[in-house]
Amino acid sequence: MSKIRIYIEKEYISKSIIIKEKELLHKIKNVLRCKNNETIYIFDGCGKEYSAKLEYFKNNVLLSNIELTRSQEPP
Repeated sequence: MSKIRIYIEKEYISKSIIIKEKELLHKIKNVLRCKNNETIYIFDGCGKEYSAKLEYFKNNVLLSNIELTRSQEPP
């Protein structure tokens, strides 16, 4: 199975993120078909990638346990 990656601006990345944006919620749930408690990867466009645990609650998505997994210099 391929690794699921989503872009989130670096200023919004912390130990946990609540996603409320309808377009991104639709992409996570209906296009990428992410499952509850699945590990996904976040990238910030500046050479850093993070792993996160995805959880659905109400009409939002919580990304928790966010940890840096890769860092490289931007081109």
